[in-house]
Amino acid sequence: MDDWQTQLKKSSIAFDTHFKEAVKKVFKGDFEIVEGVTKYEMAKTLDQLAGIDLWYFNTNLGVRGVSNRIQFGEYSYKTFTIRKSRESGIRTEYDKRKFAIENDYLYPVLTLQGYINSKNEVLGFAVAKTTDIIWMIDNGYFFERKTGINQIGQALFYCVNWDDMKNKNLNIYIH
Repeated sequence: MDDWQTQLKKSSIAFDTHFKEAVKKVFKGDFEIVEGVTKYEMAKTLDQLAGIDLWYFNTNLGVRGVSNRIQFGEYSYKTFTIRKSRESGIRTEYDKRKFAIENDYLYPVLTLQGYINSKNEVLGFAVAKTTDIIWMIDNGYFFERKTGINQIGQALFYCVNWDDMKNKNLNIYIH
């Protein structure tokens, strides 16, 4: 399993290479990878405590934190995946986001989830408000998926379907 820095680098490169230009056109602003504009320790803190991987800048509106999850495989599940539980018992993304939202701590306002296959082709991606994804989970609009049996450090994920969010009239951009 890759360490935190390797995973962040892989995800950051994938965002820059495959998603940045398309997302910029939709959101009419610019995106910077936290790792590239923030000292290592602060980038690590922003990622691990607040879940922020990217900064979104719009000079007319302001700055937002963005969570960036890129999955590599042969299939796009067309879902947002947020860790529900870990074998280790360490707090999960869901726990951290829920606490931050309810207690006015920093969290990613937007969540981007993308899928890339082994040929380095984009299978799809979506961007939605993190609060809307949490709302879907809290209201039972999800299914669960467990990590593969060969993965070290088993985890259980909430999976929120993009089309279900659209059908609930939530703000979501699907590409």
